[in-house]
Amino acid sequence: MNPLVSVGLPCYNRPESLKRAIECILNQTYKNLEIIISNDASPNPVIKPMLDEYAAKDKRIRLFHQPVDLQCYGNYDFVLKQATGEYFMYAQDDDLWEPDCIELLVNNLISHPEYAFAVSTSQYIEENGEPWQVFRFDNKNILSLIFGERAPFIWMGLWRTQILKQFDYPIGEVHGKDIIIAAEALLSYPFGYVDKLLYSKTLYHNKAKEFIEKKPFCHFEMYGTLLSRIATSKYVKHKSWLIILFPVSCAAIVKMYLAAVLFKLPLNHPIRKVVRKLVSG
Repeated sequence: MNPLVSVGLPCYNRPESLKRAIECILNQTYKNLEIIISNDASPNPVIKPMLDEYAAKDKRIRLFHQPVDLQCYGNYDFVLKQATGEYFMYAQDDDLWEPDCIELLVNNLISHPEYAFAVSTSQYIEENGEPWQVFRFDNKNILSLIFGERAPFIWMGLWRTQILKQFDYPIGEVHGKDIIIAAEALLSYPFGYVDKLLYSKTLYHNKAKEFIEKKPFCHFEMYGTLLSRIATSKYVKHKSWLIILFPVSCAAIVKMYLAAVLFKLPLNHPIRKVVRKLVSG
């Protein structure tokens, strides 16, 4: 049994890393894929013909060139809505996957019909491809998963499509949508884990700094939305989680802004390393 897997690849203006990402997906050992690529009105003239060429060569690709910029999460919403597969996986245009990534995650979900999604051992990599930090999911402590740095990898795991659509619906350009979705899903369903390094996510060290400078209260908005979603969720059965999540969210906000004060220090500065450990959970 080889159920169809939809891979949603929203992209914008990064031709070199996009090419690597597409090659990673095309070369997966699991072949029954529909690859939904949405070019979000990229101004770089190289991207459109490059994508047209890929789509002409591989009929698994469903290509969309957006006439206007949908914005980051708008483009993610678009590719998810196009999905027809039983399973779904987001593929960012600057990330990398091992060839057997999808195959192993599919096998995990087939073997465990109670799981909503499956993730693998994952890592952050620098923009130059150098490893930064590896994350495992063998310790399924909910608070650690929500408030550490593992939540973004959950959103990028392999999901049962209909379950992901329960949580991943448009909420605007709220910072940390991946964390919000991961939190609600983690409190609602069990998940699977493949203990093998299969996914590498590119880390931009100044991204959090830029968000804070652009929207100083972005973390208040993120955790406020998170708590609101859980309070009103029809999937989270135990609302008593809010008793724990509220003070932990407040502490997480404080840690985030304390860390922001140190963003100007060199990446390998001892003080910044200590703060990083506190923030990562």
